[in-house]
Amino acid sequence: MNRLYARSDGAGTDILGTNASPEVLGVADTYESSSYLDVRDYRSVSFFTRVTTRDAATTLMTVVVEWSMDAATDFPQGAEDVAATGVATNTSYVGEYDVTGLSAPFSLQMLPLPAEASNVKYSIKANLGTTTAVHVQAARRA
Repeated sequence: MNRLYARSDGAGTDILGTNASPEVLGVADTYESSSYLDVRDYRSVSFFTRVTTRDAATTLMTVVVEWSMDAATDFPQGAEDVAATGVATNTSYVGEYDVTGLSAPFSLQMLPLPAEASNVKYSIKANLGTTTAVHVQAARRA
């Protein structure tokens, strides 16, 4: 047995919805977020997003991954962008996926990220429609 991966998640952890009961993105253009996931002492975390139902109006899905040391306060990953008002805002991983014409079920591209802090939160939204549903899993690697 490879000791390097002894603590890794073998099957992943459900963080939004489950296979039997996906998370419905019921309000257009509004993020649904997971609770913070403890990734302390892990090297990386990979996110697997399965879209089980796509509202016909949904054309764009946006994913945001935020890091936190205390499972409460998000902090920047890399440099900070300066908002037009002059207030620094947190930078996070943001990915946009064009899902126009895709028939559910389908998966978004797997998202592997290095562990940047002790906790991580995953959020997703659909630009239009109210019936798009997702099942998101995270797999931590030691």
